[in-house]
Amino acid sequence: VLENSYLLKTDLSGEVMEKILLYSEAEGQVEFSFYSDISIAEDGTIYLVRVTVKNSDSEESVTKTEIVSIEGETQTVLADVSERLLETDADAISIYFSDFTENEKKSIPDDIDLNIADGDDRYEYYSYSNSSIYGYNDDVRMLVADLSASGVPLSDITRVIPVSDTQFLITGYTQNTIGFNKLYMLTKVAPEDVPDKSIITVAAIAEPIYFDDYIKEFSLTHPYFQVEYKQYAVDSNTTYDQALTAFNNDIIAGNIPDVIVIEPEMPYGNYVSKGMLADLYPFIDEDPDYSREDFLEPLLKAFETDGKLYSITSAFYVETLVGKTSIFGENGRQSFEELQASAANITGTESPYATLFGKGIDRDVFTERILIRMARGFIDDVNGVCSFETPEFISLLEFSKSLPAPAPDAEPYQFRFIPGETNDYKTDKALIELWNFSDFRHIVSLEKTEFGEPVTFLGFPNEMGGSGVIARPILETAIMAKAQNPDGAWEFVKGHFSYGNFWIESMGYPPMGTFPTLMSELNITAENATIPPYETWYGERKPRVNWLIADLSNQPDNTEADNAKMFKLFDSIDGIHRTIPAIQNIIKEETAAYYAGGKTAEDTAAIIQNRATTYLEETK
Repeated sequence: VLENSYLLKTDLSGEVMEKILLYSEAEGQVEFSFYSDISIAEDGTIYLVRVTVKNSDSEESVTKTEIVSIEGETQTVLADVSERLLETDADAISIYFSDFTENEKKSIPDDIDLNIADGDDRYEYYSYSNSSIYGYNDDVRMLVADLSASGVPLSDITRVIPVSDTQFLITGYTQNTIGFNKLYMLTKVAPEDVPDKSIITVAAIAEPIYFDDYIKEFSLTHPYFQVEYKQYAVDSNTTYDQALTAFNNDIIAGNIPDVIVIEPEMPYGNYVSKGMLADLYPFIDEDPDYSREDFLEPLLKAFETDGKLYSITSAFYVETLVGKTSIFGENGRQSFEELQASAANITGTESPYATLFGKGIDRDVFTERILIRMARGFIDDVNGVCSFETPEFISLLEFSKSLPAPAPDAEPYQFRFIPGETNDYKTDKALIELWNFSDFRHIVSLEKTEFGEPVTFLGFPNEMGGSGVIARPILETAIMAKAQNPDGAWEFVKGHFSYGNFWIESMGYPPMGTFPTLMSELNITAENATIPPYETWYGERKPRVNWLIADLSNQPDNTEADNAKMFKLFDSIDGIHRTIPAIQNIIKEETAAYYAGGKTAEDTAAIIQNRATTYLEETK
């Protein structure tokens, strides 16, 4: 990389974008212009495709597409191609945007048939990805520039244009530019002019959502750090178990990264018990920007093990069972036997037990989607113990066997309310819903639409105490206890909070559409839940919809009481979603044998207890 060192010398966005990005808004009308493609000639003239969108309350949107040249301060419209498809209208654009002929494309290797840029005196052609620019001669690939090391803050590169022997023009966008193109000049520099950078090594098993985008954002805002990122699931042919094994083998061999991304399937309890992860509380306590009080306290407590914080997340959602307060009371956490007793008091249903979770639940669905989730509350993997031989778990097994066997042609069951298709929750034909809260407005959706009255957060039955309300981290990170660069690792981990803060302040919601961990951001998100049900995208006013694309325009906005109820839900968080695939498979195997007959629920619980205990002891 040093021999091919490029640094992001010039951000042309301010200089050029102000000439080609136009925005105006008057009462009842919005006009917005942006560019969709760009090229540059040898004399420095910039050619681009400019798209202008006009919206008004009285007319449909109008889109105009033009080819424009920019020469100095002069802008010239060369062609209006609004009614023509650019991909096929060669006469209109070929003189401005060169492309490969079919014969030339045949010489390009099949694995790089996308993201091709014209060549120059050095290379026949270039290819580019989100991380690098490569040059090709005689089908031999050479690294030209490492975009992450160069400080290019783009998650998606849309065009790479070689301007000279020492410069590339790069366009693309990041998530926080909402799809608007950014324009940069990448300039080659001598190795001795590259500033010294502190290396931060980061590892992930699979591909975390928005992570590549965040790494680029971090590289831009922290120029004296360089992130070396390794993802173990390198392609679709690599299974999760194979990637996890490769990661663990690297750890055993001493190839320890500074930061790791924690995923639910990882043996988190083993990592903690073996002392592999650093306590993050000292980092927070010594940090000038953050203190423990800046975070949602119940969430931090849920992450704790023996008073230490081994991982953290910048965003999360909450998973719990919910039901009508009029049926289940206001107290929240109940044993499964208590839930069944409450259901048995409901009259007017054919079978209270069968309708506890609705008529679509058979025993296999219950085992796969609910029992396995609840089973996590019977395991303490940090201390290597479990408690399946208990009345609570036995009652779950008995209930599951009372459900109907799956029909041979049954459609896959979806745990979700479909507006207009069922009133089961309102009419008490289904009493409990498995719900993932990721938006403050979900409480209004539940109480005003799905159930039609106040609901109670029931948590998940468990033997480990507490409410059973689970937080599911969106991007959970940890610092290794043997990190070579612990200070840099903390800068990387905490940088994700400020990254989320940018989204909150500019767009009104966190980068992954869920609840932010910082209290300041959480309060802003709550306040935004009270705004009218419209969102603006390219100046267009559209009705607010939920994740099922159901129109929420007529649904009331959140009140302070609604938001207070959501904060009460946050206060109930006492667990973090984690999975142990091996124990899940044990439960599936033994419940299948139980359903087939010949064993009691007590026998099945004892076998699960024995097998799970053996697994925990072997892997501790």
